[in-house]
Amino acid sequence: MTTHQIMIVEDEDIQRRQLVRVLSGDERAIFEARSGEEALTLLATQRFDLVISDLKMPGISGLDLVKKIKVAFPHTSLLLITAHATVDSAIQAMKIGVEDYLAKPFGSEELKLVVERIFEKRNLLAQNVLLREQLESQFSFGNIISKNHRMRKIFSTVVSIAPTDSTVLIQGETGTGKELIAKAIHFNSPRKEKRFVPVDCGALPDTLLEAELFGHEKGAFTGAVSRRVGKLEYANGGTLFLDEVGNMSSAMQVKILRALEERLFQRIGSNDPVAVDIRLIAATNIDLLTLVRQGRFREDLYYRLKVIPLEIPPLRERLEDIPLLARHFLKIYRDRMGKNVNEITHAAVKKLMTYAWPGNVRELENIIERTVATITGNCIDEIDLPELGEARNQDPLANQSLIDIPLSQRTAELERKYLFELLNRIGGNTPLAAEMAGLGLRTLQRKLKELGIKPEDFKSQSSQFDK
Repeated sequence: MTTHQIMIVEDEDIQRRQLVRVLSGDERAIFEARSGEEALTLLATQRFDLVISDLKMPGISGLDLVKKIKVAFPHTSLLLITAHATVDSAIQAMKIGVEDYLAKPFGSEELKLVVERIFEKRNLLAQNVLLREQLESQFSFGNIISKNHRMRKIFSTVVSIAPTDSTVLIQGETGTGKELIAKAIHFNSPRKEKRFVPVDCGALPDTLLEAELFGHEKGAFTGAVSRRVGKLEYANGGTLFLDEVGNMSSAMQVKILRALEERLFQRIGSNDPVAVDIRLIAATNIDLLTLVRQGRFREDLYYRLKVIPLEIPPLRERLEDIPLLARHFLKIYRDRMGKNVNEITHAAVKKLMTYAWPGNVRELENIIERTVATITGNCIDEIDLPELGEARNQDPLANQSLIDIPLSQRTAELERKYLFELLNRIGGNTPLAAEMAGLGLRTLQRKLKELGIKPEDFKSQSSQFDK
């Protein structure tokens, strides 16, 4: 049974003892303080769930005391007791985070009711935090957070392919988390004790990229003052991650293809072959098949890389992930910065969900980090978010050409978007959804199953996110 720690701050002895008598119980530990100074001394050595303070006291006033407590002990609930003449001050205190106030005179039952309501609210908040942590755990894979049905299929594929040595090609827009997927594959594979070695193929010109991948011997070129081990050799036994592989020149494509096929290469300036055992994962934000058709990417290398293809959907096609990700990043940066920011309102989430997110998950993370760094309160509201630009998330599919994807996939995405928004609006009520959609209940249930949509997710989402 949880014992609630309560401190009563009241300079009048009779009033203070009366409050102690009314609130004493098996589940409560009551502490007394005769002044604001005495209260702060107690707070230095003891943590309290609730502080009940008179507003008018000699020395530190009740208003100054609750301001200090709110800053130093943000998780402590506060209740003010005030005379009728100072109700305005009590209302002012509520604006800085005091839970409630009682105007004198008040009865014992009224006091008990207010205190019970405060503890009920604390319990609900604690339960919400626990539920969100459980939800985040349920829809996470390593450091990747998602409840989107396409992402869940990717998670399932990663679990299946991680134990193998098959080459993987990850395609998706910038900021969608391609490297996180690559790391999830590596760190769930038998190679996890060996190195994961990333190489950004788009950041280096050919000459530097060749030296970066293959290494060089001393004196191989001007400035090569010693032998250098390349990334291929450095990744031996582990995983080599070639990011932005679509930016490699044709000459580099030939060299990397030969090294991958033969598992042999030569350092620049050497004739001796070096054997390597690596798993290759490649990633690109460019459609490689289009580059192949344009003659800008070798067809043989394309099919060498595309043994297991993974297509990461952009954030605008994963609207249900935005609340989950926003709260995930809020927790990370709140803890990292040591700030008391515990919640994000429904209005703020709604604003995030109407933006198109051209920078995808990385942009969302940056927005939350900036907001946590600059906010002065303990709850992110719509007004606390920076301006997000004009791009709107009206239709996730509007950014693609009609013929970019197969008709069956486009139809499924449209059905899924429609049913997602419908269930989100009515809290997962499937009989009502079937009626509104003009479908039989069994037909709707079959479609939901095919599309990987669970009505119960919307019930829990409604209870947690619409706060």
